Amino acid sequence: MPDLGSTCRCNLAPRHIWVIISDPAKNEDRFVLVNLTTLPENCVDDVCLLQNEDYPPFLTQPTTAAYSRHKIGDVKSMEMLLAVGQFHDMPAIPPETLQKIINGAHETLELPRVAKSMLPPAQPV
Repeated sequence: MPDLGSTCRCNLAPRHIWVIISDPAKNEDRFVLVNLTTLPENCVDDVCLLQNEDYPPFLTQPTTAAYSRHKIGDVKSMEMLLAVGQFHDMPAIPPETLQKIINGAHETLELPRVAKSMLPPAQPV
């Protein structure tokens, strides 16, 4: 079952890694997920920068959490996407990295208020 910190990869190009950053059990089975993407120059999503050590061995270059591309999903739909192979489960992102992404979600201007209201609190990393 998808839950806070669940990590998966989309099987459609460009095959981004997606991370669930809110707890579906506390949001009526709905959750916020963001994808991890290569950090291009002049990127609007520059609040949460990640390096190789934040999710080894899956991050191989400077990466950012793309809050501007966030999605609000639900458990049933994600389970279906996993079952039909459009996404596949990956090892959970480390807790410190998850908290770093959640903290960035609270700070970014790219995530709307409704998504922010679903997040767990920011905490020191």
